[in-house]
Amino acid sequence: MSIQSVAQIALAIVWLATTIAGVIVLSGEIRNKRVPAGLDRGFAVAYAAVLLWYLVSSRPSIGQLPEFPPLVFANWQFGPPAMALVVATLFCLTVVSDKGAPVLLLLYCVVTLLILVAWRSQITGYAAALGIAVSLIAFVAGGILFWKNAFVPKANVLIFLLFVPPMFIVGSLLATHTGLGRIRLLEGQYGNAILSFLRGCALFVPLGLANAVGRQEAYPWINAWWKPVVVPFWSGLNEEVMFRLFLVPLCYALLRPAFVGHPGLALMAAILFSGITFGLTHGHTWKHFWLTGLCYGVPMAVVFAMRDWEHAVGAHYMINFVPWVMGFLKARRRRNHPVSDSVEQE
Repeated sequence: MSIQSVAQIALAIVWLATTIAGVIVLSGEIRNKRVPAGLDRGFAVAYAAVLLWYLVSSRPSIGQLPEFPPLVFANWQFGPPAMALVVATLFCLTVVSDKGAPVLLLLYCVVTLLILVAWRSQITGYAAALGIAVSLIAFVAGGILFWKNAFVPKANVLIFLLFVPPMFIVGSLLATHTGLGRIRLLEGQYGNAILSFLRGCALFVPLGLANAVGRQEAYPWINAWWKPVVVPFWSGLNEEVMFRLFLVPLCYALLRPAFVGHPGLALMAAILFSGITFGLTHGHTWKHFWLTGLCYGVPMAVVFAMRDWEHAVGAHYMINFVPWVMGFLKARRRRNHPVSDSVEQE
């Protein structure tokens, strides 16, 4: 039996076990039963480890990724190691300081504009239209609700609305340049894009359940069944453009020339950069570093690199979908049973 077959069997077993356990725990939470401390972390670590094993074992050899010239300092002998040092410095800044995330966001915007200018002859109208459509869908699905209810700073909503389209264009160019990741929508494979999204959702069900365990949030403004269904598209689309489609190929393109003959090391570094900075952007805490970053962000980066962007969107959607559903159910229960809830909390 091959390693890939063993990984598939292990994934199926752990997926089923963690999904059943997660559903049982969340069913108890709706009835205000206490959850053992650290249960969400146990689910996330166990499933993320097996999922990563499965994804890596089912990917063709990383050595088949194409060679390409450096993006910057192409004519300078020490250009590649200097660029790797810059990337490492930015990563360390993000880890040790809560000022690192805003600096990175500013750099993402600057790099996006620079690449758009440098590669303007390669930009297609279809890629531009698709980037605008992705940004508008995300805004209509969740951005409007977040804006009205002050759930997300309005500046963040505007930044995503304005910069996701150019980042989508640049990300698609970088993916083509590096041979890393696919975009089924851009290839015109609409049916496969939907299937990839659904497969990504299915793969990340246990992590979605783990992300919902122990949360106390109840959102009164999520007062209709369709809102938890559409709201996760806001982060699922916007953040997957920024942290996966744009950031993973960019880091890989910058680091690959410094790891001549070892593309796997460059890819691993790019995935860790994407995953951990994604986690710390949500909050500069140890929990966001290892849970949001390593257990959620890294698997989403790997599923993008090993599958396609639509898989990553489905993964992110599911990780946020379950907590939104739980918040909706808890808010509805509190509206229907205010007295009983107050007695149980006492």
